[in-house]
Amino acid sequence: SIVQARDNLDVLPSSLGLFKAQQRMVLEMAREEIFRELFAEIDGYDYQLLDCAPSVSLLTVNAVAYTEEVFIPVSMEMLALAGARHFMRYLRDISRVLGRGAAIRLIVPTFYDPRRRVSETVLQSLIADFGSRVTHPIRIDTKLSEAPGSGQTIFEYAPGGRGAEDFARLADLVERMGPLASGSG
Repeated sequence: SIVQARDNLDVLPSSLGLFKAQQRMVLEMAREEIFRELFAEIDGYDYQLLDCAPSVSLLTVNAVAYTEEVFIPVSMEMLALAGARHFMRYLRDISRVLGRGAAIRLIVPTFYDPRRRVSETVLQSLIADFGSRVTHPIRIDTKLSEAPGSGQTIFEYAPGGRGAEDFARLADLVERMGPLASGSG
């Protein structure tokens, strides 16, 4: 069930039930439409974010079928870059099969460390492939991994840190961009 985590932030946390639901999806007709049906009654939100693993699963197919746009985080490692490219092909395949699909709205470079050459190499590859859809990178910051353990957002845990600064910049960008032309938020 939906939980109010903060003012203006509700979450629908994952649980063992989600794993069981995925197992049941295998037997369902029109299983790629399950999220559409489940979330049909949810309204009143400016944004709905679905945080999915970049894997080939029924949950991912449902998320792509449900949403209109995708933000793809890419860790600044060569294998992560290859995985992101594979996932983007997977998105195109799902869209083709369903006759509709989620647009790749933003590519979000994560774990960016300017001291490491691979970070710059991967970032430049993303920019070459996706141009203006690549956001300012989210820099590596130990506070980002510590915050969840304290039950806090990065803005509560380390409001003056790099992580908070980078995520605030990303949130501002998303807000300025607004919804896609089709009108979803």
